[in-house]
Parts: sequence; structure tokens; C-alpha cells
Amino acid sequence: MHKRLFCLAALAGLIVTIGCGPAEEATTPVSGTVMYNDKPLEGAAVTFVPDSGIQAATGTTDAAGKFSLKTASQDGAVPGSYKVVVMKTTGGNKPVETMSEEELKAMTLKSADSPQATAEDVDAMKSLIPEKYNSPATSGFEATVEEGKPNEFEFKLVD
Repeated sequence: MHKRLFCLAALAGLIVTIGCGPAEEATTPVSGTVMYNDKPLEGAAVTFVPDSGIQAATGTTDAAGKFSLKTASQDGAVPGSYKVVVMKTTGGNKPVETMSEEELKAMTLKSADSPQATAEDVDAMKSLIPEKYNSPATSGFEATVEEGKPNEFEFKLVD
């Protein structure tokens, strides 16, 4: 269980690291919908993880399962190819892009396989959707963001 939480925390750290690159690249609007078992999935973190050195883009779904992405401080995503991760956990799902550096460090420390991880921390990070969607290697979702195109995506999750 701690290994799984460590992976989630490592992904959050990767998102912050990639998302804080030296220069902001031009973005294009990206939005979409996430459905889980044919119902809108509210409160899920959607992350477009780049295949190349461009910045990751993140968003959070609303009650209708709709999301819009942000890259660092800009709306949208940098054109390119991405693997897509969808995460929804217990504990409020505060979007990674809104977390302070201290919150990210605390999440990483408490999620790692360490004495600081309590049963409460483990419960706070339980996935509410199948865990395969939490990793770019296993989610099965890919997206290509193109400049001047609609860039509207739908991701259907199933048990």
C-alpha cells in the first residue's frame, strides 16, 4: 500500500517539476470530459504527461465531468503528444497545481514508505477509481494537442 502511495506522490512531484520549467511555452486551449461507468466523474485530477520535454498540463473535473487544462500559469497545454492520467482519491483531491511547496513536500513524506506515514495518511490517499488510471504507463489514454484545433477530449473509465 505504501508503495502505491509513494508512486502517487512521485507523480505529483514529477508534475510540479515538469510544470515549473525554465520558460513558458505557448499554449492552446484544451478541455474535455471524464466519464466513469457512463457517469460524469466529479473532482478528478486530470494530468497530461508529455512524451517529450514540454510541460505537463493539469485540470480538475467539475460536477459534469468537464475539465480545462492549465500549464504552469497559462490556460491550455503546449502542443504535443501526451499520456493522460486520471486520479480521484479520498481526502478531498486538492488539485496538485493549487498545492503549496510545503503541501507537496508533506504529501510526499507522508506517502512514502516511511515511519511518518500513518493509517490516516493511507486512508486519505485511497483511489476511488481503478488504479490503472493513476499512471501514464497503464492508463491507456493518450492525447495529441494541436495548435488551432478544437482539442476537446473524452476519457471513459470503467471498472
